[in-house]
Amino acid sequence: MAKFDVNIWMPLYIGDLLRDTAGMTTEMIGAVVLLYVRIWSKGSSLPDNNEKLARICQMPTERFAEIREDISFLFDVQDGDWTHHDLLIERTKWVDARRRKSEAAQVAANIRWDREKESEKDPPGLPDDAY
Repeated sequence: MAKFDVNIWMPLYIGDLLRDTAGMTTEMIGAVVLLYVRIWSKGSSLPDNNEKLARICQMPTERFAEIREDISFLFDVQDGDWTHHDLLIERTKWVDARRRKSEAAQVAANIRWDREKESEKDPPGLPDDAY
């Protein structure tokens, strides 16, 4: 089955983001957004490793270690992983929706092409004995 890629966009619920990041610095908000984007694009959790998370956030490891506690409450951090279950649920919905739309388009295209092939066999308006 084809992979239904949803990496060209990601929904951003502005009200939720503003509420969740109230009191954070611009740097912290940027780190949160970059982590969200990576979780969305991977479709899975991230390793609970300061060096790797800092690289995703495009900052030095030491700086990430300093802000880690201030941003970690927005993620589900457990068993050596950082994840965001609501984001992954939303992603699954969008992957399923894209799959359904693709399947519906394929069915419609098949119907159209079958109809066009039928009309080529016996063009309308010609008597059967014209051949």
